Amino acid sequence: REFEVEPGWRVAVDTGAPPEAIAAVVNLTATDTDDLGFLTVDDCAPRTPGIPDVSHLNYRIEGDAANMAVVPLGPQGTICVYHSSVVDALVDVIGFIVPATTDDALRITPVTPRRVEDTRGGAPLDDFSLHRSDVGADGIMLANLTTVSMDGAGFASTGDCDLFDGIPQWSNINYSDEAARANLAVVQPGADGTLCTFTQTTTHLLIDVLAELTPDGLGIVPRTPHRVLDTRTCVTGECPGVLRGGVLQRVPIAVGAAAALTNITVIGATDDTFVTLAECSTFEVADDGTVAVPTTSSVNVDAGTTVANLAMTTLDADGVACLWSPVDVTVVIDVQAELSAAAEHGFALVDPIRVYDGRTGS
Repeated sequence: REFEVEPGWRVAVDTGAPPEAIAAVVNLTATDTDDLGFLTVDDCAPRTPGIPDVSHLNYRIEGDAANMAVVPLGPQGTICVYHSSVVDALVDVIGFIVPATTDDALRITPVTPRRVEDTRGGAPLDDFSLHRSDVGADGIMLANLTTVSMDGAGFASTGDCDLFDGIPQWSNINYSDEAARANLAVVQPGADGTLCTFTQTTTHLLIDVLAELTPDGLGIVPRTPHRVLDTRTCVTGECPGVLRGGVLQRVPIAVGAAAALTNITVIGATDDTFVTLAECSTFEVADDGTVAVPTTSSVNVDAGTTVANLAMTTLDADGVACLWSPVDVTVVIDVQAELSAAAEHGFALVDPIRVYDGRTGS
């Protein structure tokens, strides 16, 4: 390898962005570490020395971790990856944010979440297998991928079946022997409405479609990540240091936006659990204030771990979303992008390509 990254280093990565792009959409993976830590990605601008205020991916000693991110670009299409501890980072580019007038630019249309795959009713996906899912559409989708009941550490890659020829050199989700792990992904089925998923080790698979990418819909405004909730620091009112189990927490996200892409981090959960961030009006609340358990989740987390996942959520008219968990948890939310009809940029999909591999220093 060319070099070994030390804790506190930022590594510049050339994304291969077209000149008109203002941000990259990447899948980050952390692997081969002996310590807890996180990765933060930015536009390589000079910053104040010290630990960044926000993170994009949290990892632990056992197993790999992955998360999608929207990252504003620096000069010549570069991004910088901050390492809080010794870890090998992988960066896979899956698309770019470009002017809406660009020929291949697409906009985002949120849909009522629909589950198009759930293998738990039958046999799990085998080691080094390719699974076909009939999703009933051939358009590009924003989907939440979840692996459940995994038999050891591994990764999964999802996309058009024509992309697969042997073991893919890119991934959407990395997992270990946890109860569940989720990651947001942009996926494109084949012309016959079929998605293929490669799995390195045995696991069940869930696919929930959250949005469709078409020439019409909401444009994207990438933002420098900023924190809108940290339950560790809000100690009064509805947020007494934690997100209280079974209680809806209103979170101001982005005034004037119809939807947003947010990074949700659940820290040190004491139980296996999940967190759902969604438009407040979508939660069913009884007259006595009891909230019905949501049918979808934004983050899945095992007891004693810290997990982050990028989530897309529609917002109420005042730019607020609601957060819910069945148990008390500590939650941090960072906004990465806002979606609105007036936004002048869209998403241009590319075939996934690995632009940085920390295992080889290239």
